[in-house]
Amino acid sequence: MSKTTVASTGIDLSDSFAFTGTVTGTPHGLIRLNGTSGSSGIANVTFDSIFSSSYENYRIIGTHTMSANDAETRMVLRKSSADQEDSYRYAYNEVTRESGGNAQSTQTAWDNSIIKLTVGSSNDTSEMVSTDITVFAPKDATKETVMFVRCSAYRSGNGNWYNFAGGIWTEGSDGQNNDGFKIYPSTGTLTNYKYSVYGILDS
Repeated sequence: MSKTTVASTGIDLSDSFAFTGTVTGTPHGLIRLNGTSGSSGIANVTFDSIFSSSYENYRIIGTHTMSANDAETRMVLRKSSADQEDSYRYAYNEVTRESGGNAQSTQTAWDNSIIKLTVGSSNDTSEMVSTDITVFAPKDATKETVMFVRCSAYRSGNGNWYNFAGGIWTEGSDGQNNDGFKIYPSTGTLTNYKYSVYGILDS
């Protein structure tokens, strides 16, 4: 049955309800700002002017596969629609697992021109790269951008699952006033991609 008003005695939650009104109130948590998805190969996933003064911190969640087997997934920040290709410092804990066991190592860089999110991944459409990145204060003119990264991928060449977890920071003015980012492959294109960008509410 459909309901247009709520009786003083309450409602029966086993009924069916049709809602045509508007919900108002204060949202909490993540606010989705934009997203993109597709199956055909593209050169990169780029969001310009996505970081602003509306939110201090952001979250990027996405998946993709590669057209070229074992291509790396890379990232750069962007400022005024231009790539920032300098001053990236990162340290990841790298854990791998294959049928015979596991291993642990690190991936690090100092003042690198790019951010490396994987060391390579399969081009099988069922074996996606999964990415979860929290970006802290990218648009702030007084703070250097810091990012927490978690990224998982499978490399068919050696049969290993890789999991990266760690942090990225950008030095000096390269880390300030960034308003976008780009995720792209070291070679080939991104396929079967789906990415969303969220603003994180302060309260």
